[in-house]
Amino acid sequence: MKLVTSLAALCVVAAAATAGQAFAGIENNQSAANAAARCNGALPSFEGNLRKRPLAVINEGTATAFVTCAFEIDDEQAINGADYYGAYFINKGTTASTVTCTGVSGIETGAGGATVVMKSKSTLVPAGGTTQAPLFFDSVTDYGGAAIYPLTAISCQLPPGVGVNDTYVGYQTNDAI
Repeated sequence: MKLVTSLAALCVVAAAATAGQAFAGIENNQSAANAAARCNGALPSFEGNLRKRPLAVINEGTATAFVTCAFEIDDEQAINGADYYGAYFINKGTTASTVTCTGVSGIETGAGGATVVMKSKSTLVPAGGTTQAPLFFDSVTDYGGAAIYPLTAISCQLPPGVGVNDTYVGYQTNDAI
């Protein structure tokens, strides 16, 4: 009986010690994934030219292909939706190529309508290399400091030999709530 009482007292002390402990508050979160997890051909006709490798989705055809990459965040915990989202690109070709992507944030509202914000950007992908900086859409530069709706995606035009390497989305949570 003494052992049970001692264990019970120890549990009460441990609970009291952690009950008043403050959490960190605002935390920055980033979700990273290879393109094979997030990216698909925008139409079935593009799928035949796209090779979904473990580390990249590459256009192995002779014509431009379009891919759509969707990003997920913990919508229940995110404070203001996404802070940024985007990707790095790879070029297996022998000449530099430009990738153009449109960042989309919002939802379809039905009857052909939508509540979205779209922004376009381009980046040069060097021959036989990868982009040194990501093509990111962020809340400050691209959305004027406004929160980015948590449902986000990019639609990218991939020249032959070019692919999506890795993808990222960042958001903040408040664990003090």
